[in-house]
Amino acid sequence: MAYIGTSPSQGVRHRYIFTATSGQTTFSGADDDSRVLYYNDSKFLDVYLNGILLKPDTDYTANNKTSVVLSSGAALNDIVEIIAYDTFNVFSGIYEGDTTFNSNFLPGADVTYDLGSPTYRWRDLYISGSTIDLGGAKISQDNGTGTIALVAAPTASNPNPSALVVTSSGATVAVNTTGGTVDFNDVATELSGNSGFSGSYNDLTNTPTSITDFGIVDGTNGQVLTTDGSGNFTFEDVSGGGGGVTTGKAIAMAIVFG
Repeated sequence: MAYIGTSPSQGVRHRYIFTATSGQTTFSGADDDSRVLYYNDSKFLDVYLNGILLKPDTDYTANNKTSVVLSSGAALNDIVEIIAYDTFNVFSGIYEGDTTFNSNFLPGADVTYDLGSPTYRWRDLYISGSTIDLGGAKISQDNGTGTIALVAAPTASNPNPSALVVTSSGATVAVNTTGGTVDFNDVATELSGNSGFSGSYNDLTNTPTSITDFGIVDGTNGQVLTTDGSGNFTFEDVSGGGGGVTTGKAIAMAIVFG
């Protein structure tokens, strides 16, 4: 249960009891129960002398939060009782300074509230987990290698969407997932047989240097690379014997090898 001000376990008021010495005017420090006198605001302070409520500024002064000074000295064994009340401000909706949470920070309803707005945005986000879930689409990281995977949300028609993976060196590769979850061991296997691309668009490094780097078996002298429109590439003769380039086959690269 939340409270405004100090919770009941700490008390909403503090009582200090002092037994006076002869002529004593200043009461501060530890009281008869070893509780050290402290108050936030003298306007929220009651001072009693032998059970009689004293008048502020006339019978006593309290202006430094740690002591009460009587206008006239107390008699020996007089009882001075000081009650300090906690003060609080009604919450304005704005937290000042850092706020620490020792539990989960959850919205009051699902898919209802925002974190930030188009005009009031959070600056930086620091998280220690390995996955960000965006309505089922995921951005995940392999903490061991720093590899990052981007995966679309699984659907009924595509329950195992492919993931786009970017390694710490900048290489990119597509890998299969299981229900949208990436097995980063599969990433390492895929990269071992794929030269991949790295670097910027204007300065590619580790790029393919031959047709076989694309996973295509090389043709022979005089053949052209064709596609059947379904993602399958083959080398075909331009003319002469064999199957040759026929209807339904498109030339994928207008380059004659050889």
